[in-house]
Amino acid sequence: MKKILNLLLITSMSAFTLWMLLKNNELGQFREVLKNVESNFIGLSVLSMVFYVGLEAVMLHLLINSKGMPKRFWVSFKTTIIGQYYSLITPFASGGQPMQLFSLMKDGISAHFGTAVLVNKFLVFQIGITLYSLGLVAWRYQTLMGTIQSSAGFVFIGLTINTLGLSGIVLLVFNPEVLKRTLGRIFAFIHSVKKMKRYDERIINLNNRIDAYTESIRYMLQHRKLLIKVSLLTMVQLTAYFSTTFFIYRALGLESRAFIDIIAIQAILYMSISFIPSPGTAGAAEGGFLLLFGSLFTKPYIGYAVLLWRGVSYYLNLIFSGLFTLWISIRLQLKTDQ
Repeated sequence: MKKILNLLLITSMSAFTLWMLLKNNELGQFREVLKNVESNFIGLSVLSMVFYVGLEAVMLHLLINSKGMPKRFWVSFKTTIIGQYYSLITPFASGGQPMQLFSLMKDGISAHFGTAVLVNKFLVFQIGITLYSLGLVAWRYQTLMGTIQSSAGFVFIGLTINTLGLSGIVLLVFNPEVLKRTLGRIFAFIHSVKKMKRYDERIINLNNRIDAYTESIRYMLQHRKLLIKVSLLTMVQLTAYFSTTFFIYRALGLESRAFIDIIAIQAILYMSISFIPSPGTAGAAEGGFLLLFGSLFTKPYIGYAVLLWRGVSYYLNLIFSGLFTLWISIRLQLKTDQ
C-alpha cells in the first residue's frame, strides 16, 4: 500500500510539474525543439546514466568480493537495479538498501555481511558526494557565484545539511560516543515534546546502528587499496551522472558554458535537494533545476531542458529498473511455486 501511495505521489507531482513547464509554451513548439535536438548528445546523456548505474554494480561487486565471499557479477548487478528502483520510489531513497539486503540474502549472503557491504557503499558515496561538491564549489567559486547568486539561500541549506552529515561520519570514526550522546539528547528532547513509541528500543537500535557504521568505516580504513579504488570509482560515477545535464545542454544547441561549470552546478543541485523527502525528490528536482540553471538555458529552452534531464536521469532509470524488478519478482515467484 505504501509503495502504491509513493507511486501515486510521483505520478501526480510529475504531471503537475509537466503542466507547469508547458503551460507557457506551446506543445507544438516542444515538438519542434525535439526535432532539432542533436540526438548524438541525447545518446551520450543516456550512456552517461548507463555508465553511472554500471559503476554502481561494479563497486558493489568489489565490496562483496573483498571479504572472501566471491559472487558472480550478476548478483551485484541484480541487487543494484533493485536498489535503484526502490530508491527512486521512496522518500529519502529509504527503500533501496532494505530491498538490496533482501536480494543479497536470497543469493546466500548473510544479513550481517550484506549490511556491512551496503553500509560501506553508502558511507563512501556520502563522503564522496560531499567532498566532490564542496571541492567543485571551492574551485569554481567566482564563476558559480554569478550564476547561482539568486538561489544562494537554497544552496546554502543543502550544502550545510550535507556538511553536517559528513561531520557525523567523521565522529563515527574518531569518537562515536560523542555522536551517540548528541543524537541521544536530540531524541530525548523530541521525546519530551511528544512521547515517542518504543523510545528505549529506538535508542538501543540507534546505538547499534552507530556501532555498525563505525565498524564498517574502520574496516574500509584498514583496507586502503579497496577504499581508494571505490572512492575513485565514485568520483568517476558522479561525473558520469552529472554529465547528463551537460549533454542535454549541448543537445539543445547551447555551448557557451564550460563542462566543469555545468558539472559543478549539477553537483550543487544534487546536494541541495537530497534532503527533500518526496519520492525521487519529485517536484524539488525540477524546481531546483529551474532555479539553478535558469540563467544557463536560455528561454524557451529551460523548460524543455528540465523535461529532457528528468526523462534521462530519473524516468528512464525508473522504467528500466521497475521492469527489471518485476521480472526478477516473477522469476522468484515461479521458483517458489515449483
